[in-house]
Amino acid sequence: MTEAKFTTTIKYGAGHDAPWTVVRSDDAAEHELDLQTLERNTTFATAGRVAAAAAAQYNVGKGLGAQGINAPVSTPAPAQPAYNGGTMAQPAQQAYAAPAQQAYASAPVAAPPGVPIILGQPAKLVDKGSWKAWADPRPASETGNDKLKTKDPNHPGLAAGTHKYWDFIR
Repeated sequence: MTEAKFTTTIKYGAGHDAPWTVVRSDDAAEHELDLQTLERNTTFATAGRVAAAAAAQYNVGKGLGAQGINAPVSTPAPAQPAYNGGTMAQPAQQAYAAPAQQAYASAPVAAPPGVPIILGQPAKLVDKGSWKAWADPRPASETGNDKLKTKDPNHPGLAAGTHKYWDFIR
């Protein structure tokens, strides 16, 4: 492959595990058209949904004590659309199975007896003097007010991102 003259890398999200797309073109007009085509379709929304689904599946496996496996996977990459001078040609529809993600369970967490383990992490204690509760150990950015509360530390909604852990201590 020859080196393209124009390259744009688009990263969707913070962190080292955020998905990204690289757009390479030989001239400025082609590059502009490629970027506009990406802007008008659902590429970014699809990539975000796929990344969220992969993270949820990984967290469920980790929460259930899954161990990593080294199964060989050989799956061809999907065909890339070709530039035809004015529009992006759509590739023929074909079945594509994404390679399996290597999932590793975290090392056992050392927590005092009675502390709930949420997605491999010990719950944090909230002590307000007159009351106490076990809370989800994930950052507040992941457990905002739009999440449903659950007292079940193994609830599948925790890994799916729809629930947060909260349990008052009696």
